[in-house]
Amino acid sequence: MHVLKSPINVYSGLLIKFKGLYDYTGLYRFMRGWLQKNMYEVQEDRYKDKYFTAFGTEIEPKWSAIRRINEYIMYSVKVEFHLWDAKDVEVVENGEKKVMTTGRMTISLSAEVILDYAKIFDEKKGKFVAFLGDAYKKLRWREIDATYVQGLEDEVNIFQKEIQNYLNMHGKEDAYY
Repeated sequence: MHVLKSPINVYSGLLIKFKGLYDYTGLYRFMRGWLQKNMYEVQEDRYKDKYFTAFGTEIEPKWSAIRRINEYIMYSVKVEFHLWDAKDVEVVENGEKKVMTTGRMTISLSAEVILDYAKIFDEKKGKFVAFLGDAYKKLRWREIDATYVQGLEDEVNIFQKEIQNYLNMHGKEDAYY
């Protein structure tokens, strides 16, 4: 019998690559807004900014987002950006001047389902409580796999497609997208 081990890795390093002109500030706000709209608590773990490299700025933000589904199950999504050769460029769009960014960028998405995040069935509460936790997991593993793991997988796929739509990545011929 298959028993789920927590955390359950749904995606590890789902990568979006892009090269060209983009609105970095808008993308940053869009992605954070999408996560918050989908009931995630977003925390910025790191923001590394290297100015004055030979070809432009290098930026590396990293986010953690969690959503408590119920008292037993929690979704965790990690987002890591890496921008190289980033330079601000002034562009005229619809008759208005707008500051955009040009350069290379990767966005890495990782996701996992965390079981018993509140430590309801923690071994520190006793062997019998831990036994109950294992029994609970064995009884519900198909439901957890089919409902929650698949649900998070679908959600991350939608998030990836939304990011690609924002970057207007459909039908690009560049090898680095």
